[in-house]
Amino acid sequence: MLENNFTYRLRYSRGADVRYVSHLDILKLFDRACRRAELPVDYSEGFNPHPEFVFGMPLPVGVTSEAEYVDIKLYEKISNTDFIRRLNDSLPPAVRIMESKHLAERTPNIMKTVSASKYRVLVDFKCADVSDAFEKIEAELDLNRPLVVMKKTKSATKETDIRPMIHSIEFTDKGNGIGELLIVTAAGNLTNLRPELAINSLCEVCGVSCKIESIHRLELI
Repeated sequence: MLENNFTYRLRYSRGADVRYVSHLDILKLFDRACRRAELPVDYSEGFNPHPEFVFGMPLPVGVTSEAEYVDIKLYEKISNTDFIRRLNDSLPPAVRIMESKHLAERTPNIMKTVSASKYRVLVDFKCADVSDAFEKIEAELDLNRPLVVMKKTKSATKETDIRPMIHSIEFTDKGNGIGELLIVTAAGNLTNLRPELAINSLCEVCGVSCKIESIHRLELI
């Protein structure tokens, strides 16, 4: 590995055309794009060198986002403007680099800085009085009692109380039975909660019918 590495944190968006692309394929996409852009990406040592990328929380399949992050280590410094331009020229239109920041030495990687994710979720509540449906959800949250569901982990599927993983929910009535939920859920190396599991579980315990129409990640916190 070369000395005097330079690490950049990129924020990028993922549009509807790539919402079904897997996290592994996104990693490959960035590798190819960096090669096409002839960026001075640093590679690991050993028999199978790989680019020095650290991605933020993997985006669930089917979700769009304006808050995806990747730390990329280079072996020489370039300007943030040049990094954005060269990489965007080599990526598909549905993936756009929005910001680039040169990180100070010993800055923790992106995965070590994230504790929550904020999403915008459009939900069809299948009823005329959407506000009443959300009032039931709010009342359930105010009780602050356990919300136990079957949650899949890396090793197994087990009963888990997801109530502590739901940090906040805000609601807007969009009309025609549609509600917009701004929901913040736990995310990171220790705990992670997908917004659809939180919303579907709350609706089920409240006796509210719902169908999630779309999910868009707004922010990593």
